[in-house]
Amino acid sequence: MLRELASGQGAFPQISTPYDELFPLVEDASSRFYLEAIRLYLGLCAGTVNLDDALRFVERLKENPEFAKSPCDPTLVPVNEHFETKIVENLKTLKKYNLHTPDSIKSAYSFAFLVEEAPMNEKDLMVLSHLVKSPLAPANKIAESLRIAPKTVVRSIARLKRDHTVRFSCLSDNSAFGVQSVILFFRLAENIEWSEVESQFAEFPFTKALLKTEMSDTGYASFMFPGDDEEISVLESSMRKLTGSVFDYTSMHVQEGASSDVNLSLFEGGDWVLPEILSRPDDLESTENAYVGLHILPCRGRTRGFQRKDFAVASELRSDIRALPVAVSQSLRIKGWDVDAKQVAYSTRKMIEHGILEPDVVFGGLGLSTNFCFEIVCSPLWKRRLVSLMPQMPAAMSYLSPRGIVVWIQVPSQHQVEYYQFFRSLERRRGVESVLPIMTLAQKGSRAMLDLVRHWHLEGDFWYVEPDELNLSAYLQ
Repeated sequence: MLRELASGQGAFPQISTPYDELFPLVEDASSRFYLEAIRLYLGLCAGTVNLDDALRFVERLKENPEFAKSPCDPTLVPVNEHFETKIVENLKTLKKYNLHTPDSIKSAYSFAFLVEEAPMNEKDLMVLSHLVKSPLAPANKIAESLRIAPKTVVRSIARLKRDHTVRFSCLSDNSAFGVQSVILFFRLAENIEWSEVESQFAEFPFTKALLKTEMSDTGYASFMFPGDDEEISVLESSMRKLTGSVFDYTSMHVQEGASSDVNLSLFEGGDWVLPEILSRPDDLESTENAYVGLHILPCRGRTRGFQRKDFAVASELRSDIRALPVAVSQSLRIKGWDVDAKQVAYSTRKMIEHGILEPDVVFGGLGLSTNFCFEIVCSPLWKRRLVSLMPQMPAAMSYLSPRGIVVWIQVPSQHQVEYYQFFRSLERRRGVESVLPIMTLAQKGSRAMLDLVRHWHLEGDFWYVEPDELNLSAYLQ
């Protein structure tokens, strides 16, 4: 049940839950943001809010600046008793010890959804292995291939979503719509506080994601905006102005391609084994110069026949590319986009056929508890070699740019030293200029593509921004 409550920013839909007495009264906007996210999730669990209202509630959450720092969308989290119990226990802890700070309330939310290790039976692993190769395969085709019953496949997928947070996503070539994707790696200058810089990044309307390690001053920010060389030049120039004052190191990557790979052949007998390449690093030097047989999604630039509505559909499909067209249409309608189910189905098929979308499977747990990100500045030859390396990792994503390659890998904790040393050793290779490592406890989310569109201007059927709007130095002082 929703009721309107007055707040400093106007009426906000308040969700009723069976645990209302556990929610503290707070004035801080950041604290309220996480409490509202918690309330929404518990409302979904209790059935006191339907999905349509929940999606509208999330749109209101996005108005809080805290969303840019830690994007929280409870509608994307599996609704199950395990997560519900954990979050209620965390609320009880907050109440018991009178913990009302933003950090404690944020932890109560985020820690509840950490993926715990859960055993995977043989059939579930078979289904997951099939989905990794064919993310859009229907249950009956998977059943036929694996020689099991379709109902078994359906139940297996449900378990994979519940126990291993399996999500069916996709890579997208946003350059087809005239949209640029950029990553800035940085190291904060001495005496610069991350909390202040984080808030300033969050105010920059083109910031998509932020990440900085707790153990160092190294991190990255990603941006998305419509434009071409002129807009990119303004952003790059403003970053240079900040080097020496806010940052003592910056490195900008403009996306020219991406890939995503999972290697479940390394998962043997319920445990992970090291890929052979780690013991034979010299083999990389014999890699061919072309991306042969690899699932690379290139950024090919603006493509005729793809409109703003296709971009909106692509944004929704990044959350669930297996979603029914009617569900995608419903979600888009709530966000102000009039795209019916037939249009969604046609747009999806068209984007996949033209290589604008590359289906992908993301999962948690299964022993891959350590996350690394490496910025590798290298020659084109070494970029090709490193892309060819990614399918040999347990789970990896890569982001290609004219400067080199950025890779994110998930590895088992017992092997983190071996993977770390392997990637750092690449710096000694001729053609590799530098390897900057970032170790994280968990991947952070990001703003959805449609969250950024509200800051873009429209001319005909295409977006644009004034180049001066990309002056990052006007936000970071």
